[in-house]
Amino acid sequence: MMKKLAVGATLLCAAGFTQAAVITDTDDITLASTNIMGTLVVDMFDDNGGNFALDSVMLTLSGVIEGDARVESLDATPATVTGNISANITLENMASMTVLSASPVVSDVFNLAAFDGTIDFTGTSGAESLGLTDMFSESVTYTMPMDLAAFVGMGTISYNFEALGASNGSGAGNLISQFNTRAGAELMITYNYTDNTPPPVTNVSAPSSVALLGLSLLGVAGLRRKAKK
Repeated sequence: MMKKLAVGATLLCAAGFTQAAVITDTDDITLASTNIMGTLVVDMFDDNGGNFALDSVMLTLSGVIEGDARVESLDATPATVTGNISANITLENMASMTVLSASPVVSDVFNLAAFDGTIDFTGTSGAESLGLTDMFSESVTYTMPMDLAAFVGMGTISYNFEALGASNGSGAGNLISQFNTRAGAELMITYNYTDNTPPPVTNVSAPSSVALLGLSLLGVAGLRRKAKK
């Protein structure tokens, strides 16, 4: 009784591989006069059916404040006056918990004479400084599995953004000041992950099966020659 041999047996390439990768997404608040309240929205992490393992998440809030400072000293003697362009920046999650915050400030100093009798932010007792600018950037990184799980999904994540003007002047006992404060920001989310996608399965004819088939056919031929004698 001749045994049937399997020809073209499938060889499975079981060796896998891993590869580190990064995905980012951003949203921004356009530069505008404070006070500002808005919502920043970024994409969640798509784990590709479990093939992508999230290693860490970094949130970075960066931006700029700028503004104009005008001061007038009403003192009867000279005064050194400082004008501060400032804002209190906060980023909160939907549970109203502060995630990131910053308080950038940029200043200019004015040496003013005694009040010249006119409140016009010019002359010897008044001054102005336009376009004062300061940058800010704050980051937070998550690595704990419980924290990372909140970022995995197919939807989006929203954050509340707020920029409250905090500009002020000081240095004279009698001071009139005027400020125009503007702020803008960008939120970037960075997903660091490992790609565990398995390699494609390759179908290869098994050499041993082909060899056995050849030997079997030779055996059948030998039996037929013996039968003819």
